[in-house]
Amino acid sequence: MKKIISVVATVFLFLFSAHAQYGYDSRVQFGFDMGAGFANQWGNAYEAYGKKGILGFRFGFFLDINFSEHTFVETGLTFNRKGCRINGHQWLENGGPLKIFDNEKATANLFYVELPALIGFRVPIEYEVAWKFLVGPYFGVGVAGERKYWFKNRENDGRPTLISSFSEDYDSRFKRFDLGFVAETGIEIRRISLMIAYEFGMFNNYHNDVYHILDARNNCIMGIIGFRY
Repeated sequence: MKKIISVVATVFLFLFSAHAQYGYDSRVQFGFDMGAGFANQWGNAYEAYGKKGILGFRFGFFLDINFSEHTFVETGLTFNRKGCRINGHQWLENGGPLKIFDNEKATANLFYVELPALIGFRVPIEYEVAWKFLVGPYFGVGVAGERKYWFKNRENDGRPTLISSFSEDYDSRFKRFDLGFVAETGIEIRRISLMIAYEFGMFNNYHNDVYHILDARNNCIMGIIGFRY
């Protein structure tokens, strides 16, 4: 985790140092953004549980390639937190993937580095103010994460049991690769963007050695502020 944050910080420093090279009307523009919102998962792996969302966030940098005043392509790298929280377990015919009983709970923390490939449209509203819309796929790689379990009647001083989210040492785990669809819209005021983004996972990123039919997919919605050079 510390190494990842160090790499992202290095990239930010590079972007700041390159500020003088890219103006507002440049064909190629760099920037960075950060945001927070609501992350959750959907799929039949959670049909047996009381499921809730968790705080999701992201930060990273992006690259805009402008084809005209109105159209551009955006890519970059972002560090994202996704996952969900579950409470209690109601036994189904085939059981459930985590075997959590009533009054017990678990949280799945999933951290990804994501690469989006978005096509964007910019519609001028007035001088240096425009409406933006971006849409396209993203590809994610899980780089860290843990599942926290709070089991009742366990002598662990109330501390959670920690299990790696992506480790292949467990028959119930998350896959490291994620693929989905993202849409963003908002207002751009000169170099600053105020956006709302929604990511919808299209790839089953859950694996269970026993129950192969179970699936879980990421989704999140968040508000984002960005600055471009």
